Amino acid sequence: MVIKGLGRGIEAFFQDNVDQQILKGFNFFEAPLASLQANPEQPRKDFDFEELKALSDSIRVKGVIQPILVSQITKNTFQIIAGERRFRAAKLAGLEKVPVVVQSFTKEEVFEISLLENIQRKDLNPIEEALAFQKLMLEAKYTQEILAQRLGKSRPYIANSLRLLKLSALVQKMLVEQKLSPGHARLLLMLESEPLQDHFAKKCVSEQASIKQLEIWISGTLSTPSLKKNKKTTPENWRHKEDLERILTQSTHLKVKIDPSSAQEGWVKIQFDSVEEFNRIYKFLANF
Repeated sequence: MVIKGLGRGIEAFFQDNVDQQILKGFNFFEAPLASLQANPEQPRKDFDFEELKALSDSIRVKGVIQPILVSQITKNTFQIIAGERRFRAAKLAGLEKVPVVVQSFTKEEVFEISLLENIQRKDLNPIEEALAFQKLMLEAKYTQEILAQRLGKSRPYIANSLRLLKLSALVQKMLVEQKLSPGHARLLLMLESEPLQDHFAKKCVSEQASIKQLEIWISGTLSTPSLKKNKKTTPENWRHKEDLERILTQSTHLKVKIDPSSAQEGWVKIQFDSVEEFNRIYKFLANF
């Protein structure tokens, strides 16, 4: 299923006003609120009460302008595909019925449409979004490239979002609670140790550190031999190994590892997760 292949109607559900001509091809009517069920696979887990209250006040005056997209479960019950926020606000406003549009979708299509609606409204926090991307890739067997095309995002955007799931549970929680910015979180990914991630995350919050300050802290940590995974004594031939790792890490803002395979040769490994990051490496090295 391609979202745009569903026709102009699906796009109209995400706008402030709905062209009634568009709805002619759909099963459109008013359904009792009691007949609607929330989607258990809804990517969004948290709904801000103040935002719902403001929407419910508007609905109380103007009604539900945008129909809720649903699929039929039984003769008298429907599952919400897109519009759970409007559904919750309508309940809060005391409405008994809401306009709905009924369509049949596969399980993957249901999740994809729910995700698309939340992304377009920017309703998901970074971790909810990353988990939704991960789930859709696993269940629909999408690559990052295909997922990016279907959701109208760049592949680097998808890749950088998924990387956030490598953070410790505490850092993810602080990101959800907006105690840390996505920029802080991406820097913390340079640390493989979860205890170190937690340490610097707490330090950032307590000292209200900027991204630049966190970068300085992390660079200092990565250049400390005792905190590296490989604690073997560096041979004399490779005495500048750690300094070069630190310099390249600071310059590229990516994780750099130098791996000597013998006394005379070895590898310089630069980890990147997107074309955007690869191009940054290219520009850095091209200036030499």
